[in-house]
Amino acid sequence: METTGQAKTGAAQSSRLANWSLFLGLFGFVFSFVFIGVPFAIAAIFSGHVARTRIKHAAGTLTGKGKALVGLIGGYSGVSVLGLMLAISSAADKMQEAVNGNACIANLRQIDTAKKLWAQASKKAIGDTPTFRDLKPYLPQESKCPKGGQYKINAIGPAPECSIPGHKLSFRDPSPISQTNAGTNLPDRPRP
Repeated sequence: METTGQAKTGAAQSSRLANWSLFLGLFGFVFSFVFIGVPFAIAAIFSGHVARTRIKHAAGTLTGKGKALVGLIGGYSGVSVLGLMLAISSAADKMQEAVNGNACIANLRQIDTAKKLWAQASKKAIGDTPTFRDLKPYLPQESKCPKGGQYKINAIGPAPECSIPGHKLSFRDPSPISQTNAGTNLPDRPRP
């Protein structure tokens, strides 16, 4: 125990546990930004609480209450930084997933529009299925899913699809091409 030898001198000693809490708290806070400081921050919290309890019950024979407090602040700050970094990382991942999904849906819309233009130019009807080669003149760029999904063009009428769950074209033109008026409600073919 830290109180041995105090009765001989009569002077108050600095608590070694408070010193450790201070060191661990500062180390834990500084290195929490690279994730290795968390164990040190947790040790600082534990040793800081134990040191403050011992100092409180030592009746003036131990000092270091401020060091233990700084260790506690550093320890709790280190753990908080980790929590904040994990929350930001999770939010960034969700935002990236939303961006990828929106880009894929935009590609599906372009493919759907290209199908309509192809149907109009080629006098095709519902049920006819184009290939990517057929749609190439009507697509501004090569369409690829940002998450690596595969596109299925489908026949005229049904929406194109992506193999990634959640990447789905939900909006459809309320007046699809019919067998009798193939291409009459479609925009003009783009000009080179």
